[in-house]
Amino acid sequence: PVVRSLSRVYLEQGILASQFAPGEEPRSANERARRCFNRVIECISRIGQERGGTPGIYLRIARISLLMLDGLREEGRRLAMETVRMTKVRGMEYCGVLMAQFEGGTDPQMYEFALSIRPQFAWAFYFRGTALMAKQKWSEAIADLSRAIDCHPQFGLALLSRGICRAELGEWDRAIPDFEELVRLQPRLAIAHYHLGRARHARKDFEGALADLHKAFEIGPVVETFFYVRGLVYLDQGDFGRAVADFESALRLAPPGWPGRTHAERALREARDKRGG
Repeated sequence: PVVRSLSRVYLEQGILASQFAPGEEPRSANERARRCFNRVIECISRIGQERGGTPGIYLRIARISLLMLDGLREEGRRLAMETVRMTKVRGMEYCGVLMAQFEGGTDPQMYEFALSIRPQFAWAFYFRGTALMAKQKWSEAIADLSRAIDCHPQFGLALLSRGICRAELGEWDRAIPDFEELVRLQPRLAIAHYHLGRARHARKDFEGALADLHKAFEIGPVVETFFYVRGLVYLDQGDFGRAVADFESALRLAPPGWPGRTHAERALREARDKRGG
């Protein structure tokens, strides 16, 4: 039981690590995830339960995840399909979620499969919610993300995602508590402070927004959207010099194809015009 519990902890840490934050190098996140999945394999191999019951399933899930991280999706998918066809035991719910990811996160049957094994499986609700977010089905996503949070009240990724959905719907007064709770749970998470600052800006709390955004800059890593949103706050405050500097930094830092480029360029022109020159 101890090894099984420890294996599940490593498994969940690996899944969490693979959900890297904006601005973080995917390679860094993937290396953390890979270490966790390898620990699952080491734990289960030590007790010689590579084939049986829940430990055997955890071992398969770790191997499937490593194949995904290595870009061997077809091999991973084949192993996942083989695992799903096995007798239902605790641990198979992870395989259901992985299979849904192989199908682009949109296969409802795989989520139902996972939830049939563990009805209060937060990851199933979370991944189904983020799949709905990708389709801009904000209200439906909120319902699933809320269920994930009900299962696991300290589920930071679900709080972040639900807050973003509420922000997309313009429900800033409901988004702010989600971001505040995330900041309380993970005070060193820059993206949490960024989204809280963005939400406060939308509510015209400029000083609060700047405090949160400055905190995001302090923690890092800094991405172009941090500069862009802080520039918007400075613009609304009438601090046009700082607004210009932030918009210029956002455009300089932005990767090719950044969807916010047109908005940043327009905001930069406005700030320059108002500054004079």
